[in-house]
Amino acid sequence: MIASAATTWNVEPLQLAPTLVAALLYLRRTRTLARRGLPVAGSRQFLFWLGIGLAVAALNSPIDELGEKDFFFVHMGQHVLLGDLAPLCFVAGLTGPVLRPVLALRLVDRLRFLADPLVALPLWAVDLCAWHIPFLYQGALHHSAVHALEHALFFTCGALMW
Repeated sequence: MIASAATTWNVEPLQLAPTLVAALLYLRRTRTLARRGLPVAGSRQFLFWLGIGLAVAALNSPIDELGEKDFFFVHMGQHVLLGDLAPLCFVAGLTGPVLRPVLALRLVDRLRFLADPLVALPLWAVDLCAWHIPFLYQGALHHSAVHALEHALFFTCGALMW
């Protein structure tokens, strides 16, 4: 059973689509900036793509299957990848020029206070604790939409924190 889980890749749309959309938007924006003579540094791009790779590893690789069905420690490692390491790399790969179109949106401007460390760190901690309340934890285990929401919030709160 473990051997088959170790080779299983998950292509569940709720888990894969946000990562693909972010990757495509970043690629489009960095190419646009390069054409304008404002290329994003290679180190920044590397970190962003590393963040994408870590998110894919956490959500779609055998880590997901092994963590959900066989090993609790793998499941917790998945949460570290998704809520801490992937967002750190993702955010480190962003620059002002890359974010300019997003930051110009009125809704995003109103939500920028969430990135203040005095708000972001407690928000991240509350999110992490809340999903380990048995009711929410079981809901995430038994309903793919709730599970996708859990993962989206882990990543989002991690990104706000970094």
